[in-house]
Amino acid sequence: MNVGIVTSFIVAGLMILSIMAFNHSIYTSSAETTITTINQNNLDNLTEIISNDMNRIGYKTGSSDNFNHIYSQDVEFQGDIYDNDSHAVTTVRWYLDTSDSVSTTTNSNDVYLKRTGPTSDGSISTLKYPVTHFELKYFAGDGTETTNTINVKSIQVEVVMESGEYHTTRSDGKKQYHRTVWKRTFVPNNLNF
Repeated sequence: MNVGIVTSFIVAGLMILSIMAFNHSIYTSSAETTITTINQNNLDNLTEIISNDMNRIGYKTGSSDNFNHIYSQDVEFQGDIYDNDSHAVTTVRWYLDTSDSVSTTTNSNDVYLKRTGPTSDGSISTLKYPVTHFELKYFAGDGTETTNTINVKSIQVEVVMESGEYHTTRSDGKKQYHRTVWKRTFVPNNLNF
């Protein structure tokens, strides 16, 4: 048996294994980057609508009480949401609907965040977004949390969105999803004058 041939096979085998490991690392990194980008784009689309709605609470209503109800996962309010549509003051509702199961993703943590109200094309409809968490907190002018609709001067919105597909599996068999968190406090002008 020639020691040189055996050594060259061992070296070649190690080279192939290291190339395969590098290739797997590149593939995993690329998949995570793609999932992260998709998830961030989905969250950006959602938060753009939330931001528009929250900043329009009470706009052109002529009322000091612009909320129909405020709960930790459900808010309904009035305002002129889009200036150039056929609707004047309309009602908008954001709520987490845990009874409607999400079938568009394999993520079992997903539930629908729904928005009922006017859309930019002038129609009134319900939009659905798969999220894993949605929470609202309402604050009075002095910064204390409130449940009285008349006293609300700012609203904190927190949304957690996970990727629709898992990117890795843990050693215990649990699937891991890319998570993106967005949290913002809105101080609508129309609630503060």
